[in-house]
Amino acid sequence: MRSLLSFRTTPSQYKAPVIRKLAVLFLVILALAPGMLHAQKATPSPSPEKGSVAEAVKNVGELWNTPVIPEETNKDSRGRTVVVRQGISVGSLVIASIFLLIGLLIAQRISRLFGAYAGRRLSIDPSRRDILQKLLFTIIAAVVVFTILNWLDIPLTTFAFLGGALAIGVGFGTQTLMNNFISGIILMAEQQVKVGDIITIETNTGKVTHLGGRCTRVLLGDNSELLVPNSYLLEKNVINQTLGDSQRQFDFIIGVSYGSPIQKVLELLQGVLEAHPKILKSKPRQVFFEQFGPSSLNFHLYYSLDVRASDNRAVGSELRLSIDTLCKEQGIEIASPQRDIFLHAPTPIAVRLDQQKG
Repeated sequence: MRSLLSFRTTPSQYKAPVIRKLAVLFLVILALAPGMLHAQKATPSPSPEKGSVAEAVKNVGELWNTPVIPEETNKDSRGRTVVVRQGISVGSLVIASIFLLIGLLIAQRISRLFGAYAGRRLSIDPSRRDILQKLLFTIIAAVVVFTILNWLDIPLTTFAFLGGALAIGVGFGTQTLMNNFISGIILMAEQQVKVGDIITIETNTGKVTHLGGRCTRVLLGDNSELLVPNSYLLEKNVINQTLGDSQRQFDFIIGVSYGSPIQKVLELLQGVLEAHPKILKSKPRQVFFEQFGPSSLNFHLYYSLDVRASDNRAVGSELRLSIDTLCKEQGIEIASPQRDIFLHAPTPIAVRLDQQKG
């Protein structure tokens, strides 16, 4: 008995699923239940020890059969007593609770196996797979609950009045929660924001890692997670960088000093874009001589990346490092801000040069 109930087992037994252990526990309870229900004394004059054990078993059996909801009877036209609804005892509730726990564990296990199978064999994207997994768990859990209620002979109409009263009281207290829950269902149905998308919320940009019933988790660049209420994603402006296409265009400006060879700079910058392995070859990679700036000749670089596979911050840093290295090798100076200062004085400014003695 101890080996069946204990979860601290040998390595081979430790690998057994939790559902199998709960099923064994349930069978043991069923095997012991008849003995507890019908336990009687073995002899008319038992010893004190046997009497105390028999009395304890009898008390447990009485507790097991104690009615929680009494049996309902009625008289038919012939005066016979007819059972309208079976009573519910403590033992029935214990068995129903065990069945409910096992059923929910089985539902969770089946939904996870289906999600893994759908992702591996059917090539379903993670967001749709998550929706199907939650839907399957809800259906199986509902079947388990309705089956247990039917076994207990509890009609669903019993919860009608209670449900109406709770709906009024809970509705005011959980208005925000229900708003977020319904918003989550809408997000999953419309697929405007999915798991794996890169979104921008105000000044935060990150990757969606989970769509929950109340909030959405967004993984930011510093490896922290931003929890966003689902209703916020429907009510506010959210930029989804990967909604239609994960290929995005980026750009930045480089300024070189006046007097630098413009054509040579164009060729150098174009070569840097051509050489980087993460820049998409199927998209335009362009360099333009944009303007004569106040203190520099400005060149504008345009390139495209797959934001699901590349980080623009890292790619931009690598491009700037390559440009700096090549400019130093070619003798091209990257411009720095310069300012000319003019002094306006009503009288000439006296200047004196002192010669230092050696």
